[in-house]
Amino acid sequence: MVPLVRQFPSHAGHARREYSTQIIGNIAAGSLAESDTVPSTIYMERPLGKNEYVVRVEGKSMEPLIPDGSLVIMRRHTAPSIPKPGTIVEYNDGRGVTLKKLIRRTNAETGKTEYVLQPINPAFKDITPMDGGSISGIYMETLVNYRKG
Repeated sequence: MVPLVRQFPSHAGHARREYSTQIIGNIAAGSLAESDTVPSTIYMERPLGKNEYVVRVEGKSMEPLIPDGSLVIMRRHTAPSIPKPGTIVEYNDGRGVTLKKLIRRTNAETGKTEYVLQPINPAFKDITPMDGGSISGIYMETLVNYRKG
């Protein structure tokens, strides 16, 4: 999708560019949930980069860093197969999609290293990824300056 570029006057009297894009759906910040695919238009101050998209966060598990209702820019993840620990990722396992921080830890029972999806909000539990799931996106930023279309 090629973004629509418009010039709008700012409050200071200078014209500023705004880029039109679609919110492509919602992502859970809590338990895994199916993503909503009802798009809506927003105008933001920068164009989306290659493989970037915007989703609305639903839930409080990533607060205070990413508040419930925030719009975030994600980048499609293709390689390497597992991002570095500490990266905030979009995880999809067929049951649903969620936004969490990827961490690596040693399993106390098996002694093997495993990856876990960890919320930032301590009131929520970690999610252990299941076989067949994948990391489909990488968190880039939370939108602050945008307006609804």
